[in-house]
Amino acid sequence: MPTAVKILKTQGLAIARVCHIVNKAYCESLGDYSEPSWESTPMSAKEALLNEVRQWVNFPDSLPQSHGEQRIKDHICRGVVLALGQI
Repeated sequence: MPTAVKILKTQGLAIARVCHIVNKAYCESLGDYSEPSWESTPMSAKEALLNEVRQWVNFPDSLPQSHGEQRIKDHICRGVVLALGQI
């Protein structure tokens, strides 16, 4: 089992912001303009995405267990986390 990586909340929120922006762009490419801007997103939603980022950082090989739209969001978040790891 991999060792958990500790990321600072500010780092995690920065990654979560990128995930949110990419997901928002994806939704808009499909004609869905309901996603709020990052600045308008409630802190509870930001914290939930931060937890998801931490999950992907610590377990990059795990597969999303959710379905449908949430699964797409999971894949986007995982992709952003993995891409940032390549930098």
